[in-house]
Amino acid sequence: MNYTFSDPNITTNGTFQVNGYTIKAPLFTPDELPYIIASTRRNAEMYFTDGHNAFDALRRSYEAWNDAFYYLRQQAIPILSGLTAFSEQTLTCFGLEPLGRLNFDVEQLSKLEQHLRHLIANGKYRSFTRWGNGYLKGYGTPRIAVFEPPQQIVQVMAGNVIGPTWLSAMLGAIAGAPQFIKLPSRDLASLMYYLQTLEEIDPAFRATIACGYYPGGNVVEDALLEIPSLVVAMGTDSTIESIAGKIAAVNPRSRLIPHGLKISFQVIGRAYALPEVAELVAWGVAAYDGNGCFSPANIYVETGGPLNPQQFAEAVAEAMGEIAAYIPPKRSLAVAERVTAYRQRQAQRRLLGERVQLIKSPGTDYTIIVDEEVPLLTPTCQERTVIIKPVEDVREVPGHVRHLAGNLQTVGLAVPTSELLEVADLLGEAGVTNIKIPGTEHTIDLAEAHDGYFDTVQITMEDGLRWVTIGFTDTDRAIGETLHTKNTCLERVARQFQA
Repeated sequence: MNYTFSDPNITTNGTFQVNGYTIKAPLFTPDELPYIIASTRRNAEMYFTDGHNAFDALRRSYEAWNDAFYYLRQQAIPILSGLTAFSEQTLTCFGLEPLGRLNFDVEQLSKLEQHLRHLIANGKYRSFTRWGNGYLKGYGTPRIAVFEPPQQIVQVMAGNVIGPTWLSAMLGAIAGAPQFIKLPSRDLASLMYYLQTLEEIDPAFRATIACGYYPGGNVVEDALLEIPSLVVAMGTDSTIESIAGKIAAVNPRSRLIPHGLKISFQVIGRAYALPEVAELVAWGVAAYDGNGCFSPANIYVETGGPLNPQQFAEAVAEAMGEIAAYIPPKRSLAVAERVTAYRQRQAQRRLLGERVQLIKSPGTDYTIIVDEEVPLLTPTCQERTVIIKPVEDVREVPGHVRHLAGNLQTVGLAVPTSELLEVADLLGEAGVTNIKIPGTEHTIDLAEAHDGYFDTVQITMEDGLRWVTIGFTDTDRAIGETLHTKNTCLERVARQFQA
């Protein structure tokens, strides 16, 4: 099967073989790069000088993809499933629909910098203050630096999940600048589908973006970085280090917003060791089959609750089995080999006398380890695999994760509302940047920090703080709302895919 994508600023296409598909995608080449840069910059100058509202186009494009009957969505989902191995149900529930619920409040976005400056000026950043749907606190010492809007934005995308990368177009809208976006080799199609929608709605805005692929380390990247740029890079720590080194060598006037390796986890207080919370833990693990930076790999469960950690793990396993019946995980030989090898290592630990319990599905739909030996954050094989770690007090958890402070990101937290800010502060001091109710880790809020800062504010200002956002104010209410969202999504998937 052959699929071809185009870009208004790039005339050369590369041909790629992916899982039996032939994909023709725009290709940045050294010879054509001067034309690509000139064309994209000219289009951006014309568009933004005329005062167009790019945010309206962004909002309408996301709404289109939230419509189950939108023709490009119906065309793209089976193709993206074939290319990425994610099931169509996974892409629907966790990739496209959360984007459709985004609130593109232009006034709110434009005032983010003003609000942060106000918190810093009056010292309120030092404690959690109300912010959006929850709270916000800054850690560190403020050091405000203001910059002119960038001449261009260069973005290097990651391909581990489908959907969040579509927000990349927003940065150019805010900065009023041309964008050059590198497609990830693992996902050459999803962003191109979204840009196709954007072209239908606002072709002039779409023309301010050049989106294509080039191999890592290519001279194209060096040439792009020669122009003072804001560079947003997502990927492994080695990718980030390589780009940072190039910026330092080629054009120190450019600035880097790095999003490298991130690790996420969940913390369940004893009062919430309940079957319904186990459902939300399973929902959070199922999102993108555990392949996201926000995906919880370890679940800390406080002892002394209605369910002990072993019983809670069994409840999570039951919920994951139910979810898999509606939203199947990946089915591939590579996944099966990776999961099987991981299970064998855990079984061997148990044979050697370690306090490890293995709970698994007959196939590779889910794997749960109850580990009473190692309290520190430990890696899994992803693919809906988690480790339950018992703790006597949730306040112990920061000590178990602090050694990875620079890599911590999202925490799914369920503790009594009266303890929320205290526990959140301990986790924030340990290095986490995003605190949400379990099961919502994959959702996006434009008012929340991304790895400790706000990408939209970073366009023109850095404040030196690491911001931590909490996405809710009342634990019980947030759990009820998330259960409703989960059940509604499962019902919708059942109607759509099992009719």
